[in-house]
Amino acid sequence: MLAGQVRFPPPGGPGSGFGAGVMSDRQIIEITMTSRVEYVNLVHAATGEVCRILSLDEDTTMNLGLALHEATVNAIKHGNRLDPTKSVSVVFEIRPADWQSQEFFAFLREQNVGFSNLDQPRLSHCIGHTQIATSGVGYVRLHGRNAANWFQKSSKPWERYNYLYAEEELSEWVGRIRSVAEQTADVFVIANNHYRGKGPLAALMLLALLRGEKVATPPDLMAAYPQIAPLAIVQGPDQGRLF
Repeated sequence: MLAGQVRFPPPGGPGSGFGAGVMSDRQIIEITMTSRVEYVNLVHAATGEVCRILSLDEDTTMNLGLALHEATVNAIKHGNRLDPTKSVSVVFEIRPADWQSQEFFAFLREQNVGFSNLDQPRLSHCIGHTQIATSGVGYVRLHGRNAANWFQKSSKPWERYNYLYAEEELSEWVGRIRSVAEQTADVFVIANNHYRGKGPLAALMLLALLRGEKVATPPDLMAAYPQIAPLAIVQGPDQGRLF
């Protein structure tokens, strides 16, 4: 398995120019660059070359490239604020397919690093559903299960996350979220299927399922998605409009 991450500043501190290093004993490839937007394309090219060496399929290469491109731009523009004296490192770590081991999670707990439990399409390249906590903060992220568009190169970002959760699908997460809550001080659940209010819809439905009672719901959301009716109480007219 190949994992890519962007970190800034790099462990060695600020640097200049663009450089790369390979540590074969740990199967790590690291690229360090100054905070200049024109270097982002080099990251994209390096990602493609690493994926080619590992014989990864086209969809995996495309998705990893897009993720690292966006992360690098954010690090340069928002993290380092285009400061050329600050550096960004892109690190590729080649892991075995069974990297989700108890040893791995124990390492995260030792470092007090949180783990993101994901709901996403059940495809071969996607992490399965989990209920794991490795720090004092629990985290669950609902991406939707739009398998048809998930790895489509022609799909726009909103198309990947355009998914309407059924109550039965969200019910699967009630027990998992409660399990994470038992292990942590706080739990954050993010509904990332945001297109046309479907994220707020999923959040309200899940909240009702967790509480075991109806929740206040904007009238526009109720009108657009009547399937929430058994779990909802319509809010008053002072509620702002969604659509």
